[in-house]
Amino acid sequence: MEQIDGVIAQIPDSNLHPQLHSVVTRCMLHGPCSPQRCLENNVCKKRFPKPFTPHTTIKEDGYPDYAHPENGRTIQKHQDVFDNRHVAPHPRELLVQFDCHINLEVCGSIKAVKYIHKYIYKGPDCATIQAEGHDEICTYLDARYISSTQACHNIFEFPMHMEWPAVYRLPICLPGQQSVVLCADAQN
Repeated sequence: MEQIDGVIAQIPDSNLHPQLHSVVTRCMLHGPCSPQRCLENNVCKKRFPKPFTPHTTIKEDGYPDYAHPENGRTIQKHQDVFDNRHVAPHPRELLVQFDCHINLEVCGSIKAVKYIHKYIYKGPDCATIQAEGHDEICTYLDARYISSTQACHNIFEFPMHMEWPAVYRLPICLPGQQSVVLCADAQN
């Protein structure tokens, strides 16, 4: 529980932590919920507002229910009033340092491994548009993307997916574009 205390989901005291209070007020409040933002069947997809809870507890799935104490602290933005139930979990030090929205969740189960690896192997979006003509080889070379992590794994032949044998990209030799190697000590 001490490790989770670094992640809070509460409105900080404006007298003790004015800078943190300012960032939480601007960046870390969820709401107001609307069908255009997050309401689905009249229920928030992000499960806000959270229930008031005095202490952080860890659920069976490894995710904590963060403390959202009912301490009377509120923030009014326009006509909406927010309390601790509307604050997204965040790291205090990083929030003050970067002055932006940083949502941080703690996960202490095997589900974290699946979540992390989903993003490691996810490549960036890529689109190629050509108005006339179609060169299949050029299209393949332009659209192929290898991240730095994947390139290192391929170079050092580390297993990525328990696939065997390893798959290598072979160079394409087009007519008139073959590689030529000349040796200085070679005879005619």
